[in-house]
Formats: sequence, C-alpha cells, structure tokens
Amino acid sequence: MANYISENDIEKACCEIIMGELGYDEHLNLWQLPDDGNAIFGRTNASEVIRLNSLRDALIKLNPGASAEIINAAVVELTQNRSFLTPFESNRAVSHLLRDGFDVPMQNKKGETVNFRVRYIDFERVENNHFCIVQQLTIRGKATRRPDLFIYVNGLP
Repeated sequence: MANYISENDIEKACCEIIMGELGYDEHLNLWQLPDDGNAIFGRTNASEVIRLNSLRDALIKLNPGASAEIINAAVVELTQNRSFLTPFESNRAVSHLLRDGFDVPMQNKKGETVNFRVRYIDFERVENNHFCIVQQLTIRGKATRRPDLFIYVNGLP
C-alpha cells in the first residue's frame, strides 16, 4: 500500500472540516462527472461560475416582498459584463453591491417611485445565507481551469 497523501485526501479532509465544523449547507464534488458536472452544479455550460438558481433562491429569502422583476434586476446588475472596466474598477463595483446592496426603483401603493434595496448577503445573520463548497469545478474560457475547492455564499464564488 502506498504511503502518501493524495490530492483527493487533502480535499476530502478540507471538505469534512468545512462541512462539519463550519456547518456549511452543501458540498458538491464534480470530479469526473459527465458534462463537467454542469447539471448538478446548475449551469448550462462550463464557462459559468455563478450558481444562478442558488443566487435567485437566496435573493428571494433575503429580500421578502421583492417582486420577480426586482430579483431579476438585482441578478442582472450583479452579473453584467464588466470586462470593459479595469480589474480594480470591476472588483470595486461588485464589492459595493455585495456590501451595500442594490437599489431597484419601484412604485409603492401610492404610485410614488421608491427604491427597494436588494441585499445579496446577510452580514448580520449569517445563518440566513447558503454556504456551499464545490470540489473540482471545471471552468472553460480562454483556458480550462479546475480549482480544487471553491467556496460559495448564496450562489456566488
């Protein structure tokens, strides 16, 4: 019997700690699954890294009273193409959304335009968020990458 620790052993130990001690909600191991594990992960192709269904579910939970249109606007705002920005500008814009939320204009019962602030992450009550660890997520773009572990909060890496 070989006397070594494999990469899989290390990943498994990390996942056990994260699930057991940190109490994460979900663990996905996508290693060697057909179609890069897209169906289990909840994406249509391997270039997507955001778990859109998980994100939508979290937004509905964290933002009671938000209409489907408000949820959709928040998803579009967060996932829009920012490739025309510098990495710094893009990171700053997304960090602002995650930290402060996104104001979506809506009509109240009086017909007045008011803002509905959509929160992506609940920083005050972390148990309201959905935490997931993903092993071996294949990402296809200019190059194919497969990080060992990804941590997700509310569908966001």
